[in-house]
Amino acid sequence: MSSLLLVRHGQASFLSDNYDRLSELGRRQARRVGESLHSVGAIDRMVAGPLQRQTRTAELAHEAARARVAVEIVSELEEHRALELIENHLPALAAQHEDVARALERLNQADESSRPRAFEHVFEKVMHHWCDDAAFPELVESYSAFEARVTGCIDELTSRSGVTMAFTSAGVIGVAVGHVLGVERKQRLSLGFAVQNASFTEILFNSRKDRRRVTLSRFNCVGHLPVAEWTYR
Repeated sequence: MSSLLLVRHGQASFLSDNYDRLSELGRRQARRVGESLHSVGAIDRMVAGPLQRQTRTAELAHEAARARVAVEIVSELEEHRALELIENHLPALAAQHEDVARALERLNQADESSRPRAFEHVFEKVMHHWCDDAAFPELVESYSAFEARVTGCIDELTSRSGVTMAFTSAGVIGVAVGHVLGVERKQRLSLGFAVQNASFTEILFNSRKDRRRVTLSRFNCVGHLPVAEWTYR
């Protein structure tokens, strides 16, 4: 069997002026990913999404592993743009959806310590409406388009034999796992919410067209990280 290893990027700079930049912890997590690759065996191909947090995680892991294959950029592994949607259109979304309005009110009333959780609540509400393909203003990519992009990429990556390592993001991994398991889209969204930074998810497959087989081997594994470095954001 061949293998596709999906790796979520290291911790990014949540609630900062540039979320896409890895935090100090995120850089450390990325190096630990590379250091753990001796247990995986030879890597035939390394790919990464185009976002800074994705490519930088791949670069640091590649350096720590002293990998011989170059990292290729695969645009289809890019994460959805939910944070940009919230930043640009949250008032309009709150006007459309009562549950988003209530979550936004709690966020506006939150103190510094409770603000991250309050933001997560807003994020989840918006994502569920996005998953329903709600008509968001100026939304560049619908959930259906995102899902089609990711599943097409996963089908392509699992058409080549060998071991491929793909550095991407939680939403992509949720859709990929849901695609393999055949679950409906709300469950795919929930799977993405569960994915931790710098975690491994492995899909086993054979590339034979006459006897095609794709199966989930492991999901959201963080055993290569100290417990103190387990993070979601």
